[in-house]
Amino acid sequence: MKKKKVLPAVLIMLGLVLLSLPLGANRSLTKLREKAEESYYDSGSVYDGLEARKATVSNLLAVAERYSENRPELAAPKKELERTLQQLENCDWEDYAAEARANREMGTAAAALAEALSAAELSQRDAGYRTSLLAELQAQQTGLERSGYNEKAGAYNDALDRFPVNYLRHLAFLEPMPLY
Repeated sequence: MKKKKVLPAVLIMLGLVLLSLPLGANRSLTKLREKAEESYYDSGSVYDGLEARKATVSNLLAVAERYSENRPELAAPKKELERTLQQLENCDWEDYAAEARANREMGTAAAALAEALSAAELSQRDAGYRTSLLAELQAQQTGLERSGYNEKAGAYNDALDRFPVNYLRHLAFLEPMPLY
């Protein structure tokens, strides 16, 4: 009689243990994710870096605007940079993946416009602006890559790739964080 009562108890216990694994992974890794998300707004953070990059891109667009009327080859790269800047501006404040993607696209579009501007006959002053603005964008991107957010998001992503979390993360609804 006792053997019949032990088997259901063992099965229930095993089920509870199996249920607790993804819940525990979710709970501990959610804390790690929250620390990364909090660092997004720290001083010298991703937020500040993106705002600086948007301002620099606006300055690059202002330089291009002075020459776009006489240089039709600037129209397409200028329009693409305006589109990617607007895309970054319109990102939902919690959609880090879309924002990181828009930032990369904006960097590519800015480089394309800077390249097109280098072929245009710019004034000496504007040629210097083009060079300095491109260097500034690259430095700002390097700052984003070295941010505390990227460090913490990288640690979170590394934790997702380690055993046993790598097998449980889908059950615990855990997704990797984007890096900038």
